[in-house]
Amino acid sequence: APANYFELLSLAAPVVRSVDPTRLVLNAATRSIQQNYPNTLNYNRELQRLGAPQLVDIWNIHYYGKQYENVVRGGGVAEFLNSLQKPIWVTESGEQGPNQQLAYAETVWPFLREQVPSIERFYWYEFASAPGGFGLKS
Repeated sequence: APANYFELLSLAAPVVRSVDPTRLVLNAATRSIQQNYPNTLNYNRELQRLGAPQLVDIWNIHYYGKQYENVVRGGGVAEFLNSLQKPIWVTESGEQGPNQQLAYAETVWPFLREQVPSIERFYWYEFASAPGGFGLKS
C-alpha cells in the first residue's frame, strides 16, 4: 500500500541524509508506470498526495512497453510526472529480446523526453542477453 511505503521512505530518507548528505535519495519505482493503467499511476499519485516528492531528490520510474496513450491522455503519466517538479530517472526500460533494444530506445526514449522534459537518465534492462538471463545497462 502507498501509505506503508511512504512511512518507510519518511523514515529512511533522513537517515540517508544524516549519514551522507551528498547522496541522492530516490523513491523505489513501481512496475512500469503506464502499464496496468491506471492502477500503477494511481499508486504514484497517492505517494505524491502523501508528500513523497518532498522526501526525494529524484523521482524514479520504470517504463516498458509502448502504451503512448497512457502517457499523453489528460491526467496521464506525463501530466503526473511534470507536476512533480523533480528530476526523473527511468531506472528500468527496454524491450524484450536483444534485437529489439535499439529500435525501442530510438522510438520510445525521445517520445518520453518530449512529453516529460525533466527526464534526466534512462537505464535499459535487457532481458536474456547477460549471463544468468538478464542485465541492467546504462
